[in-house]
Amino acid sequence: MNTTIKRHAGILLALCMQTGAMASVADSFTIPQPDNSGTAIYGAQVPYTRYDCNANGEATLAGGASIKVSADWAKSNIASQASHQAYVDLPAGASVEWTVGTYGNGVTARFTLADNSSGTGIDGAFDVYVNGLYDQTVNITSYFMWQYFEIGNPKDTPTGIGCFAFDETHFRLHQMMQPGSTIKIVSKGSAGFGIDFIETEVVPEPYDPAVSDAGRPVFDVTNYGASTNNPDNVAAFNRAVAAATAVGGVVYIPEGTWKLASMWSITSHDVKITGAGIWYTNLKFTSDQAFGGGISGGNKSNTGSSVMNNMEICHFYMNSNLRSRYGENAVYKGFMDVFREGSVLHDLWEEHFECGFWFGDYNDPDTNPTSDGVKVVNCRIRNNLADGVNFCQGTSNATVYNCSVRNCGDDGLACWNNNYQNKKDETGNVFAYNTIDFVWRAGGIAI
Repeated sequence: MNTTIKRHAGILLALCMQTGAMASVADSFTIPQPDNSGTAIYGAQVPYTRYDCNANGEATLAGGASIKVSADWAKSNIASQASHQAYVDLPAGASVEWTVGTYGNGVTARFTLADNSSGTGIDGAFDVYVNGLYDQTVNITSYFMWQYFEIGNPKDTPTGIGCFAFDETHFRLHQMMQPGSTIKIVSKGSAGFGIDFIETEVVPEPYDPAVSDAGRPVFDVTNYGASTNNPDNVAAFNRAVAAATAVGGVVYIPEGTWKLASMWSITSHDVKITGAGIWYTNLKFTSDQAFGGGISGGNKSNTGSSVMNNMEICHFYMNSNLRSRYGENAVYKGFMDVFREGSVLHDLWEEHFECGFWFGDYNDPDTNPTSDGVKVVNCRIRNNLADGVNFCQGTSNATVYNCSVRNCGDDGLACWNNNYQNKKDETGNVFAYNTIDFVWRAGGIAI
């Protein structure tokens, strides 16, 4: 049993020292340093414990469950994409069980589930038992999974070698496990599926801006027309942002699932946008079309302004309905465009976008409003079709640290000047203390 994720792939990549940083919210987020003992620090510090399903006997199998392995890393064997190149196969009625060594009521499960003949995925489910008692049924889908390669660009239809064979789901238990508790997953229905590992953690209390941001005016999106019953909350969210921008306030998105039917384009400054926490507030972009979702900041062609300065965005989970790269032209990234002058995006959990974060300006290159000074901190960047984070188009003095970047196609972290439009070169970017794993198309880090 791993008592914590091994802190690997935490290469400190300092392209040059950051200089001339302005006073901003990002200044309070500093890169951690080695302790006084001189012990090396590797990777992201994370709150969860991983329990594997490999041949080392960490899990108890029953009902026809079996370990599938890939000893030779064959591209055609999906176990090659699993942790330790092994996962447990669970036909209907089969189970896998662990005895945990830590407290936890939040669970993330990494699974594999077959595609259908048209490449649009199938659905499955499993039951969860804690200490032998039924806790809940969890639905899973392969809708977001499976990209196929013969040569060149990925395809959505099943021809060639299948990548993105694993995805994740996460859920809160109805009770707190403690050391010695058992948690069991039982395959339900006829589909059958595989489990690579689970991770358990203690879900923190919801974030309360009235306490944590005392002294700043709070603008609850529900007071501006937002509702979890609405098919689209973009306009309501923007009304709250406009009100907060006038006084440098806090936009609060409470617990619940909030649907957004289009890209959320924002221009603002000196504002905090926060949810109740990554286990409580869920932003769901509902479009499956190119240009159909994600959060765009400071895109002059969308908002008429490139202002997106000294922003803080934090404490929510976000997902989408995107399942295609549209020939690498989806333009449907979790966060994209211009965040600058000390903006910080932290304590976020995003998955199922084209890319997690893509910073750079393509619409106003002559004025070079690139994402100088932006930081991405303490984020879970998972299961995207392309890059985890890409500093592009002159993005400079920008930082990614203490992030889990997992199961992304293309690069986990990248600096790509892409200097065919923008007249500014990239300088001063830092990747530090991140854990990058299961990249399924390109590199862990690319410059």
